[in-house]
Amino acid sequence: MDKNQCNAEEIILQLREVDVPLGQGQIIHQVCKWLKELEAENLRLKRAMMDLTVDNLVLEDTVKAKG
Repeated sequence: MDKNQCNAEEIILQLREVDVPLGQGQIIHQVCKWLKELEAENLRLKRAMMDLTVDNLVLEDTVKAKG
């Protein structure tokens, strides 16, 4: 899927996340900045998870080879 394409559920979740800060009086620029920070953190966490998944697979293969 293209980086800029979201499914309907993802769009609804993002709109709900934005609704609270906007309701608290934050301006759209602040909310957009906040969303970009969340996206960056999400990407960082996804990469960390992928690294751990690879590590786990290597360890499983090692255990199988020794067992």
